[in-house]
Amino acid sequence: MEQNDFYKWKRLKGEPDNFKLPENWIKGFISLNHLIIVSSSQIYTFHLKDLYWSQLSARGESLSSLSSRSCLVRPGLIADLRTKSNKTTSLECLTFKTKDVPNDFEVKSHDLISSAPTQFSSDYPLFSDQTSLYTFGHNEQSRYTPWILPGLLYQTNFENKDILEVKISGNVPCKRRDYQSIFHHGKLYLYGGYNDKRNILYDLWVLDLGELKWEKLQDINTIEFKPFLNKSPFLLTFDDQILLCLKVDSSCAVLSYNPYADSWSELRLAPDTPKFNDPMTFVGYQDSIILFTGQEVYSLRIPSKTNRFKGGQLKNLIDQLFIEKTHADITFKVEDEEFPANKCILSLRSPYFKNMFSSKMMESQSSAIPVPNVRAKVFKVILEYIYLSDIKLDNDIGEDLFKLAHEYLLEELKDECEEFLAKNIDEENVIKTISFAEQYEAMKLRKACLVFIMRNRDEVFKKHDIKELESKTILELFTIEH
Repeated sequence: MEQNDFYKWKRLKGEPDNFKLPENWIKGFISLNHLIIVSSSQIYTFHLKDLYWSQLSARGESLSSLSSRSCLVRPGLIADLRTKSNKTTSLECLTFKTKDVPNDFEVKSHDLISSAPTQFSSDYPLFSDQTSLYTFGHNEQSRYTPWILPGLLYQTNFENKDILEVKISGNVPCKRRDYQSIFHHGKLYLYGGYNDKRNILYDLWVLDLGELKWEKLQDINTIEFKPFLNKSPFLLTFDDQILLCLKVDSSCAVLSYNPYADSWSELRLAPDTPKFNDPMTFVGYQDSIILFTGQEVYSLRIPSKTNRFKGGQLKNLIDQLFIEKTHADITFKVEDEEFPANKCILSLRSPYFKNMFSSKMMESQSSAIPVPNVRAKVFKVILEYIYLSDIKLDNDIGEDLFKLAHEYLLEELKDECEEFLAKNIDEENVIKTISFAEQYEAMKLRKACLVFIMRNRDEVFKKHDIKELESKTILELFTIEH
């Protein structure tokens, strides 16, 4: 982006255009390619690539216990902690699948095995590293005033349902309330709020869960926007910058923190920025901010401040690391083969590996990681893509490579695999391919399969029984035909 260019919001017009959401929605999340909107009794999804709305149906327990404190643990799982009237603490888990149709979610409650420590409370925002939930401790001296203690963390493990105390050493932020926090690739970012003297805080901190040490970053000194900074700004993180999204009257402002320059700046929004209705929520998705206003969805692309994998000497060095296997600090055991790799490269390229190596997951502590149920041939191609940004696809690995890219959160590779599979549909594989597309939400591939079946229905159903298709797919084909 040139210096004189403006950042411009783009409305994402979804289908159906008149889709209405209730006003009592609680929170928004990003899960893979979906914007997930949770209301008091329902879940709605907006597919950010294919631009369509869906409503999910409830199974299991009531959703009313889910609160604005809840967090997305991993794609398809939202969790919350709830203190009951008898002072026991329960773990509320909401699992969902964002397939085309039918859509559903399930709510389950699990009583925690250990009793909650004195300074533990489920009344504060949570964050997760995919294996555990974390919440800050509170000041025992003022139990009914929500001052959190950033020097004290409680970890709730999904495996054994225990609550463990995690103490943080060194310099820590002061106790506060009404703060903003977000967890990103093994690090927790904490911004602002009020201190116990009711002064507004403009400080930004980062906590590395691996080292359990806080680091203070640059305070905001943008005087123009300080009056708006105490009105619950939204904190977002990207790989190379941190953003604060502010509600400014009926519009918004975006402030960016550049960790390389240790400074804040304002993003220059286009003069024709639309007026937004309250309430607003902002979430990060790939290289964009997604804004949801209750009925409409907008996107604002945030260009990277670095170009890590584009040509030049750095690209040559990364190629050399892959070819010569030098400085490897991790080995993957796949079938009977071993694949040495570099944690730093894997973490930069894949959010999955960055979470793994930044957290306390068992894999991050080991120098050899077994990879079950994956062919060595497929894993080799994944590594080639991560290091070289180049792959050779064939029919033998297409679906398996898509599945592994899905697991490792490699969205561009998924797109390449989906395009390859769509180009190689024939009468023999179309039924199997459409089933695969529905399972992994590959909507472009599914659409290509439907078009192929409609154009070649006689040849397809000479080789396959129509009952091999899902009933919803049969109905859709019938609807298209008529």
